[in-house]
Amino acid sequence: MAGPKCKPALMWQEKSGAMRRVGGRCLNLSSEGMGVDTRDRVDAGTVVLVLSDEFGRIGHATVRYCRRDGMKYAVGLKFSSAFALGGPIRSKILAQALKPDREGDAPAGASEGRTPGPADPAA
Repeated sequence: MAGPKCKPALMWQEKSGAMRRVGGRCLNLSSEGMGVDTRDRVDAGTVVLVLSDEFGRIGHATVRYCRRDGMKYAVGLKFSSAFALGGPIRSKILAQALKPDREGDAPAGASEGRTPGPADPAA
């Protein structure tokens, strides 16, 4: 299954005061959050700024979980405010990121019979 096409970057300030930035690959996306693969660990509870080269500043989110997945980390994010689906930037992000790869394909995440959104940390 192909994931949404958005390639976000996460930025946050560590307890030491150092600023961190890590690129990721979007696994799923909804109006309330997103799942991202990253190469670095991000502690649960960390507030991050989510950015995209294509869409700019997406918003702030809280890390709900960070699980090791092979050589990467699966990070679940919850946006501090849900996407205003009427907002032009956020509507564009959802429309572009959830667009099928080919004609006839279901949007990313739909093939598993669920609406794309942050993965359940209990899974």
